[in-house]
Amino acid sequence: MIPNESTGTDKLLGAIEGREAKAVIESTGNMWLRLYLGLEEAGVDVVLANPKKTKAIAEAKLKNDKVDARTLADLLRAKLIAHCYVPPESVRELRGLVRHRISPTRDMTRVKNRLHAILDKYELEFTGTDMFGKAGMMWLWSITSKLTELDQFIFDAELRHIETLKGLIKEVETRIAKEGSPRVRWALVQAARSAVQWDDHYRTKYQRIMERRGDGKAIVAIAREIAVVMYLMINRREVYRFSTDAFKTKKRKKLEGESKKWAKMMEVPAGGITA
Repeated sequence: MIPNESTGTDKLLGAIEGREAKAVIESTGNMWLRLYLGLEEAGVDVVLANPKKTKAIAEAKLKNDKVDARTLADLLRAKLIAHCYVPPESVRELRGLVRHRISPTRDMTRVKNRLHAILDKYELEFTGTDMFGKAGMMWLWSITSKLTELDQFIFDAELRHIETLKGLIKEVETRIAKEGSPRVRWALVQAARSAVQWDDHYRTKYQRIMERRGDGKAIVAIAREIAVVMYLMINRREVYRFSTDAFKTKKRKKLEGESKKWAKMMEVPAGGITA
């Protein structure tokens, strides 16, 4: 038995040193990661097995529903392992940042819900567009005197909590943006510039943000929304919901025209090309 720790990995690598080896590890929570990375770093070809699919294969091929180390080895030898995708280190780090962002974002939602409950209790309503934006926060701080002493204490604490969470979320989002591909960022910004000219949905949102935060912040916000929309369209297999039939027809004709133009440019004369 080899323990799932650095000493265990060293022991395993010592046992296979000088031999041609391929390893298979079953994906169980995050317990597989340390061993996987240790073997990968040492140059061992490692496969991460999908437990559910591998068990089904074992039952069908080996007539055995017990997937132990020997069964995994037999399936690997027969090339019957159902693989799990293991992203490269750069992607794993980005995923870690995104997971880290989830916690303060959920906390923010809970805090906002508690503040809404207190406002409902006193029938206080914000008439602006963003109660937790700059103007909204100023309003929230200004109404604390209308609350009882106990609710005032809770309200103040929750407002301070929001300010702290905003700072944490901003730090993580800045780090995520810096870690992302500069080429993708550039492409999204170019798409955003075009979108605010031709798309009513994005134009309206851009103008609203631009009035408060300026052109740069507004374009980045539109670029981010475009990235989210593309992701959801691909995953949900949906068409762009804000598009009109007239716009789609116009876009299709433009693409067809460009396609014909490029096809004509790529045509080779019947006699060939002469230098």
